[in-house]
Amino acid sequence: MGARVAGESEPKNRLSMGDRARRITLLREAADLFGTARAAAALGIERRSFRAKLEASRGVAVHDLYAIADGLDRHAAAAAAHAAAIRDNLKDRKDTA
Repeated sequence: MGARVAGESEPKNRLSMGDRARRITLLREAADLFGTARAAAALGIERRSFRAKLEASRGVAVHDLYAIADGLDRHAAAAAAHAAAIRDNLKDRKDTA
């Protein structure tokens, strides 16, 4: 691979700094929504490795984003089912306390 000529853009398979930052932000927001431990588990990594991804010490790959999205979907489905169970328990209640 030769030296890059001035004015050439980044290679096609490289992410821009903005794209890398966006991926880290998406990962951080997922951790805010369902916790660092669950986010790390969704990626199949330890919390320490997850923190390294958030600190940009390790990259965030496309498969990481798919895995975290799937984890969020599972968490959201469990939360929705629990909310429905709570409402079901309350539907015949007449008291307000």
